[in-house]
Amino acid sequence: MDEVTTSIYINSFIYYIIVFIAPNVLVEECGGGIKTSSHMIYAGYSFIQAIAEVVMVKRIENKIQNKNVLRFNKWHFVELIMG
Repeated sequence: MDEVTTSIYINSFIYYIIVFIAPNVLVEECGGGIKTSSHMIYAGYSFIQAIAEVVMVKRIENKIQNKNVLRFNKWHFVELIMG
């Protein structure tokens, strides 16, 4: 599934921008720390990523039609909670 591979690459690119660039750009002057907007961007990204994870697993599950190979289970839930 090419769209899964593409979405993984795009997700990785966005993640590295959020982790390495956003905190440096959104830093406050004189030791004020990181702006709240940086944390809000990451929270939004995490929420969208959780939804994307569920959608992707369900699409793959429907495509292969074999619940023994892949199904949305407790491991996916743990992965969503732990990030």
